Amino acid sequence: MNDSPSPLDAHGNDAHILGQEITFQLVAGGLVLLLVLGLLIAIVVRQLRRPAAEAPDTDDEEGVRWIWFGGLALPLLMLTAIVAWSARSLIAVDDASSAVRTIQVISHRWWWEVRYPGERITTANELAVPVGQTVRLRLQTADVIHSFWVPELGRKADMIPGRITKLELTAEKPGTYLGECQEYCGLQHARMRFRVEAMAPGDFQAWLAREQAAASEPNAATEREGLRVFLDKGCANCHTIAGTPALGQVGPALTHLASRDTIAAGTLANTRGRLGAWISDPQHIKRGALMPRLDLSGPELQTLLDYLESLK
Repeated sequence: MNDSPSPLDAHGNDAHILGQEITFQLVAGGLVLLLVLGLLIAIVVRQLRRPAAEAPDTDDEEGVRWIWFGGLALPLLMLTAIVAWSARSLIAVDDASSAVRTIQVISHRWWWEVRYPGERITTANELAVPVGQTVRLRLQTADVIHSFWVPELGRKADMIPGRITKLELTAEKPGTYLGECQEYCGLQHARMRFRVEAMAPGDFQAWLAREQAAASEPNAATEREGLRVFLDKGCANCHTIAGTPALGQVGPALTHLASRDTIAAGTLANTRGRLGAWISDPQHIKRGALMPRLDLSGPELQTLLDYLESLK
C-alpha cells in the first residue's frame, strides 16, 4: 500500500489513461518552457553583440519570421496537440466496460458507507473488489458535496446531493489502494479516507461469504456483557450489527468491525487502545463527527471492547 498514492503509479485502466495525460502535458509544457527560454537567451545575446551605435533595424525580416513562428504557429500547434490528446483521453475514460457487479458508495460527513446490493452486504470505509474484473460504483452523498478518488485506480467523481454518479474501476493486481475525498466538505475533510482491497476472484468470493454472515455469538461472559452495554448505552441507536437487535442506520455498520484495518474513516489503526479512545471521546480525535461521547465506566468500556474485538 502506498501512503502517498499518485495517478502516475497506475494499477487501473482509467489511472493509466490519466497518467499518460499528465505525462504528456508535463512533457509538452516543459518543451515549450525550454524553447521560450532558449529564444529569450538568443534575443539577449543578439542584442548584446549589436554595436551600441548601430541603429535598430526597423525592417528585420528574420525577427518577423520568429514572431510568426514563436508567437502563432508554435502555440497553435502545441495547443492543437494538447486538445487532441485530451479528447482521446476523455473518449478512452468514458468508454464503458462490462461491469461484473455494482457497488453502492454513500458519502457522509465524514465516512463512507459501502453496500453490495446483490449480496445484501453493508460495510464502511473499505471496498473489496475482484482483480481483473470491472466493478461499477453508484456514488451518492447523504449530505454535502463530496468527491470520490482512488488515485492509483481511476479518476475523480463528484458526489452531489440529489444525483447518482456512476464510475467504473478495474484493479490490475492484488493490493490495498488508498482513496480519499477530494472536495472540501467541512472540518474533518482531511480525515475522510477509505481503502480499496483488490483480491483474487477466489479470495473475493470468500470475503463476500464472510461478510454475508451475521455477527458471531458472544462466547465469553465479558463479551456477552459487552453486547448488553452496546444495546443499553445507545450504540444500537446508530449502528447495525447483523444478527443482533442493533439496527441503527446513522453510523457505520459494525457487523465485522474487528476485520477492518482502521476506524473513523482511516483516522486510527483498529487496535484495542485506539478503539477505546475513539469510543471514550470521539470529539477529541475527530472534532465535529456525529458520534457522541459515551458515559461509560471503566469496566463497561472494557467489556464493550471485548465484544467489539470478537466481531471478526
